[in-house]
Amino acid sequence: MDPDVPYRQMPDVLGESEREEEATRELGAWRDRTRTTWLAIFAVVGLVPAAVGYWLVQELQFRVNGVAFVRINVLLGVAIPWLAFMFLGRLVGTRIIRTRMDAQVTRLAAAYEIPRDRLAETAQLLAGI
Repeated sequence: MDPDVPYRQMPDVLGESEREEEATRELGAWRDRTRTTWLAIFAVVGLVPAAVGYWLVQELQFRVNGVAFVRINVLLGVAIPWLAFMFLGRLVGTRIIRTRMDAQVTRLAAAYEIPRDRLAETAQLLAGI
């Protein structure tokens, strides 16, 4: 028995199309995880300016009107800064995905033994979504 050959060598269980589908699924899952992670980071960090914004809008209303309305505090002081941070988080996540997509495609193509070009075409479609 040759020592370089494994005792039992497994045949190719997944065909090329199944490997390509699995690599595409994994690429999409990676993209979703990356985008969700950056959105969550910016959502949590955005709570600080939202709290400061609430306080600033409330103080401004007290100075101008002598009375503060909670709806105005929330709309102007909380919603606008927090949504701005969410938008910024989406932009950062998308930028990171576009930057790292080629490396991820190369890694998945090698791991699943599929042509890199076909997975790269799918990656271009995923980058736009």
